Amino acid sequence: MTGLSSRSSGPEPGAGVGLQAERTSIAWQRTALTLTAFSVLILHAADRQRLGQIPGALGIAAALWLLFAAERRYSSSRQLVRDGRSPVAPRMIRALALAVVGLAAAAFVLLVLTSR
Repeated sequence: MTGLSSRSSGPEPGAGVGLQAERTSIAWQRTALTLTAFSVLILHAADRQRLGQIPGALGIAAALWLLFAAERRYSSSRQLVRDGRSPVAPRMIRALALAVVGLAAAAFVLLVLTSR
């Protein structure tokens, strides 16, 4: 038991360099999956209304873009973390927020129109 208490509690330097980028990439993938599921629900709710299908199709396109962008950023994020720089992507976050708000607004409008 004394051997455990003499060890340092912190990780070795450089041991988790890629882990931050990997967790971030996985979070973007989960977000894209959620966006896809929500878009499919909108497509399903739109039934055969062409105007209602547009937000769902745009949501799926946004989710695909997010998947490709997350993969592309993964390798660059690893390098940024290694260099001690911030891998935050404000433009990517703003674009995704805009897509989600737009999709939610479209779903609300579709819900109101189909409930009549």
